[in-house]
Amino acid sequence: MILTIKKFSYWVSGLVFISLAVLTGCIADKNNVGLLDEAKAKQLAMGRNTVDYWNQVKPILDNRCVVCHGCYEAPCQIKLTSPEGVARGAFDTPVYEQERLLAADPTRLGIDAQSTAGWRKMGFYPIVDDKAPLTDQSSLLLQAIMLKKQHPLPNTKLLDESFTLGIKRENVCSTSEDYQDDIAEETPLWGMPYALPGLSKQEMRTLETWIAQGAHLPQEKELDKKALDNIKKWEEFLNKDDFKNQLMARYLYEHLFLANLYFDEKGFNGFYKVYRSKTPPGEKIEIIPTRRPYDDPKVDRVYYRIQPYTETVTLKTSMPYKIDDERMKLWTKLFLEPDYEVKKLPSYKLDVATNPFKSFEAIPANSRYRFLLSEAQFTVMNFIKGPVCRGSVSLNVIRDQFWVFFVNPDSMINDGLTEGLEEYSSVFALANQKDTTINIPYQWDRYLKKETKLLNLQDSFLMKKADQGFKFDLDMIWDGDGNNDNAALTIFRHYNSASVEKGLLGNDPNTVWLIDYPLLERIHYLLAAGYDVYGNVGHQILSRLHMDFLRMDGERNFLLLLPQEARQHWREFWYRDADPKTVKYLKYPKSDQNVPLAIDYKTNHPKREVLEMLRTKLEPVISKDRELEALPETIRKPFEKLESFGGEDVALLPDVSFVQVEGQNEKYQLNIIKNSAHTNLDSLFDEEERLVPAENTVTVTNGITSAYPNVIFFVKEKDVSRFVDEIMMLESEEDVTRLMDHYAIRRTNPEFWEKSDEIHRTKFQAPLSDYGMLDYGRLINH
Repeated sequence: MILTIKKFSYWVSGLVFISLAVLTGCIADKNNVGLLDEAKAKQLAMGRNTVDYWNQVKPILDNRCVVCHGCYEAPCQIKLTSPEGVARGAFDTPVYEQERLLAADPTRLGIDAQSTAGWRKMGFYPIVDDKAPLTDQSSLLLQAIMLKKQHPLPNTKLLDESFTLGIKRENVCSTSEDYQDDIAEETPLWGMPYALPGLSKQEMRTLETWIAQGAHLPQEKELDKKALDNIKKWEEFLNKDDFKNQLMARYLYEHLFLANLYFDEKGFNGFYKVYRSKTPPGEKIEIIPTRRPYDDPKVDRVYYRIQPYTETVTLKTSMPYKIDDERMKLWTKLFLEPDYEVKKLPSYKLDVATNPFKSFEAIPANSRYRFLLSEAQFTVMNFIKGPVCRGSVSLNVIRDQFWVFFVNPDSMINDGLTEGLEEYSSVFALANQKDTTINIPYQWDRYLKKETKLLNLQDSFLMKKADQGFKFDLDMIWDGDGNNDNAALTIFRHYNSASVEKGLLGNDPNTVWLIDYPLLERIHYLLAAGYDVYGNVGHQILSRLHMDFLRMDGERNFLLLLPQEARQHWREFWYRDADPKTVKYLKYPKSDQNVPLAIDYKTNHPKREVLEMLRTKLEPVISKDRELEALPETIRKPFEKLESFGGEDVALLPDVSFVQVEGQNEKYQLNIIKNSAHTNLDSLFDEEERLVPAENTVTVTNGITSAYPNVIFFVKEKDVSRFVDEIMMLESEEDVTRLMDHYAIRRTNPEFWEKSDEIHRTKFQAPLSDYGMLDYGRLINH
């Protein structure tokens, strides 16, 4: 957001892993030793050279602070991705509070308050009070950035138990008046960057001087003519007066509200966001701050406005989406050229707004589906990483690694699954909007009855198609229209985060999803448009329970490609020890047995065989960007061997290991991903009891798949084979420690920041899909 405040403080110190430390830390001891006293502050403030925020301060904040203070999980809600976040300050109520009985008020930067005064009314308190004298006690920021300087990390490999690590730690959120007593005196080692090496002398001096000079921030830079012209063109496209255009714009907004829009990759000039506004193009934007994108805006006319995204980009939240002339042509073809009439706009009543099959009934289903498929990775990414920065409860509904294919929009099966949308659209209403009763067995059975009704309706439509000659075959599968690499995706779950990649990565997965249009739309409205990170415990649990059935819908669709005996085998294998009702739900009552299968299998391993058939069918469009084949042989072969590593010893690996390989002339970045196996996903509790370590696998990706590394390895190219061999010989925690000793850059390493900067310099040379700062909040202490 463009900040209108000229004078404010920017929460500095950084990399803020802040566990319990309320903000960040460099505070000094009780006697203020080494603090920026009043005399020194005056001396710095009178210096001839004013510190330039953009060129001197922002790089420090980005590289030392945003890597931990950049999302909803930022400790004490100190989000340091923008000047507004610094001006907003701190709040002692966390966004992630799984046990809250009542939904919390949203605190989204740039949306839920438009000024510092607005944030103060909501309970935020300042990090730096620019109205007070510049002394050590008036500035929480100043106290925080000085503590690490006086109390650096101990010279040890591992941090002791006085450091509280992990994303579930409890934060201590203190004010500037209480910081000495709450943090500095009790835990002097909690300076910032928390549980990491301190800032350099030059970084410290830059920040001290900037703060002493008033922590000024210049106005946001004006947009160039090209950017203004692009914004004007797109706002005109989205805000025409006719109902057909207004309905299209509403549909686009409800699917793109999380997107990082950009106009051109070659001439990249930053990201943009689309918002609902009370005001039309040409006037100042007045954002409509509803909890969800489909909530009643309470205005006669909604306008869709585009403005620059001025926050520092983090990889964990960035979902790039290009809008250019080709995109406008596609949307015109899908939404405006088809011959349909919109006589009136749909209401925002809950039973309509939460059900896209009602609200957008006038738009042809094929157009809606093709829009979602055109950027299927983005569509799926919306509910894999879009609404949240963490979520073990919501994410334990999916396997650790699986492939996704899509039903051909022009196939008879898609016609069968979408033909009766208007007939049974009432069944699609989201289950997590009103009813937040936390009676899990009751709710699960209620969903089962509702979803079984839908299943029977779809089964009837499939049987009708079978009477018209339909058969289950590979023509059911979307081939990307011969040119779209979104046709095959791989999804990884990394315990409490997840990622989506184009292509078929890793070994053949345990489960596979085949997604049709109704399923894709339902998942979006359940876990992206309809998911509320500020919601209460009931909302979050019911969202997870409902997703159980949508996951099984995708699995059931894939099973239709297998012979009947194989279908039953995999149903039972995927849901070992699960409720028998779950296994039964995975079967279409009639069409599962009566619709012919027209795939000629040659072996006794039909699942493996059909996956190879799909790989062959989609070969022209399968993305190779994350595969290892582009790497030099000295790197590729060892890591390909690592993907054969499986079983119980894999459990010793962290969820995600970042590896930077140092070649003679080039640096290569990879992720080693641990895929933990489960007997079933039938419960959101007791996950540890359902793990099957003997079935664990490893996937290695070329490039950065996860924004959350647990370990950072630096390996010379000549040592890659030995590095991989040591991983494959892991048998104990002592072996892991030795591996870390040889190759890891631990959080206590004095060269940590130097290596971190090197990682980011290398990764920012990659495509926009990899654009954004990493998050270090999950680095382990091993």
